[in-house]
Amino acid sequence: MSIKSYFTWAPKLPKKSCYDLDEVMEDWEHRKKCTFENHYLNVYYSLYRFFVNFSPSYMRGYIKRAYQRCTRGWTDRDLWSLDYTIAKFALPRLIELKKKMHGVPNSMFEELPEGRYEHDAEQVRLAEEKWNAVLDEIIFAMDYVANHREYDYHPKKVWPEKPTKEDYAELHEVEKRVQAGLELFGEHFRSLWD
Repeated sequence: MSIKSYFTWAPKLPKKSCYDLDEVMEDWEHRKKCTFENHYLNVYYSLYRFFVNFSPSYMRGYIKRAYQRCTRGWTDRDLWSLDYTIAKFALPRLIELKKKMHGVPNSMFEELPEGRYEHDAEQVRLAEEKWNAVLDEIIFAMDYVANHREYDYHPKKVWPEKPTKEDYAELHEVEKRVQAGLELFGEHFRSLWD
């Protein structure tokens, strides 16, 4: 069986509204033979992909990246999409920071009047809510970048129907929210402590 027929053997069988027993048995034997050959080819292609991926050049690159990670802490591959690498690194840590938050940055508090040196409970509560909202926006932006969430907001139209500008409105709104979250990340970078 050739490679081409490996992918097209089923559609070549005759299509009828009814079959006699000889045709059914012949078709059954043919399918058994093709199924065996398909399993054989599936194993062959699995092994082929395994050994192609682990060719000497691939192994050389793997060893190079492992050495770079051990000596520098990052690889050249991390630079291909540094925004993704940073978001993947920061996202789990930001989520954990929000869970275990023990303090609030001073930038979240209102200015104290002259002569007062401590914030009351209501001011602390408002500052915590404000800081949680900032962290939520930063986490949303990092999740969007790290997990390629832009595809969740693309128009869901099927091929012959073309999406319009209005179909992309939600995506544009989310992109603005992500940009605002990333700007908050930069603005409050020095406040990300516990």
